Amino acid sequence: MLLNLIKGDDNVALIFKPRKKEPSNVVQFTQHDKVIIVEKDEKKQVLEAVKNPDGMNMLINKAEDIQFYCDDHIIKDSGKYASIVNAESFVFKRAEDQRVKTFDISDYALSQLCAKIGVSSQYIKKCIFAEKRDLADKNINSWMQTTSKDLLLRTHKNKVRGVLSTRYSIFDTPDILEIVKEELNPEFKLKEFFMDEEKLHARFTLPEYLIEGETFIPGIQIDSSDVGRNTLSMKLFIFNEICTNGLVVSVGQGDLYTRKHIGITPIDFKNEVRESLKLYPQMIQEVKDLFIEKRSKKLNSIQISKIIHRVQEELHLSEETTKSIIQLVPNYGSNVLGLTSCLTEQAQLYTLDRRLEIERFAGNLLKVI
Repeated sequence: MLLNLIKGDDNVALIFKPRKKEPSNVVQFTQHDKVIIVEKDEKKQVLEAVKNPDGMNMLINKAEDIQFYCDDHIIKDSGKYASIVNAESFVFKRAEDQRVKTFDISDYALSQLCAKIGVSSQYIKKCIFAEKRDLADKNINSWMQTTSKDLLLRTHKNKVRGVLSTRYSIFDTPDILEIVKEELNPEFKLKEFFMDEEKLHARFTLPEYLIEGETFIPGIQIDSSDVGRNTLSMKLFIFNEICTNGLVVSVGQGDLYTRKHIGITPIDFKNEVRESLKLYPQMIQEVKDLFIEKRSKKLNSIQISKIIHRVQEELHLSEETTKSIIQLVPNYGSNVLGLTSCLTEQAQLYTLDRRLEIERFAGNLLKVI
């Protein structure tokens, strides 16, 4: 599971596949299980609603299925031995046979490559959109030739999924989930998740209500990325059973756990998660007190209007979306907690990254109003 480079003077070193297994057919989701959201990004990201009581093992199986098709490569002196073709293919030499190897490259990996060589990814996207791929190639390859950086290339099937520094610590989703399974209270059950070859987002909830008579359920949200899209983190998460809204709340010292994929090992993660989870009961009590306080804090129409205007400006919401939030106010009540619930319900209409941004904003808003 750790880097195992092929020794020698070759330009490219192939890293062994960290975890291989035959693809399983254990993970099955029906259309009924899916939370349908409006697709606004290039890549569809849908939260899967989980009803299987053994959701954690199901999630691990899915992660291992993805890992089965993944490989890693070190490209030494990348400026000499790697290039982009038609702004969509990554070409480099393999250590084993010195023949050229070509992969497709994801949008995210292309943006990572641009960052490594100091080229604006927005400019490259503009070239691609204008069908000037030759210009994109010229810019990328010209600047590639000026670098001698070693690169970690992470692939899935026939596509580059990540272009990273060799300082990046390979600690992937299957191993992360195995440790979480060991350390997390078994009463936590997987509620919903998103997973692909680039990222993991999973939400676990307890079989209890945060406040008696309310529909809020406490939980933990776990995020990670095998290609550096985000840090490895655990956050407090509150799930509304009635409308399936989610709210990410940071209290006290902040998140339960957060760590970059630099210098991390499975042993580090296991120990740090164990210590972090000891803080969970105290942090949940703080969230409970916060919810009770904000539920009782009534807002008049002028206050609601000012807050929603602030939300619109800071989140860059459209007029149509803002009107939809206002229309939801009678459903949740004219109090601070109700207003944040309006916002998190609207968040369900966006793809995952945007949804999480709005849910985090709502959690912060809850604390400052």
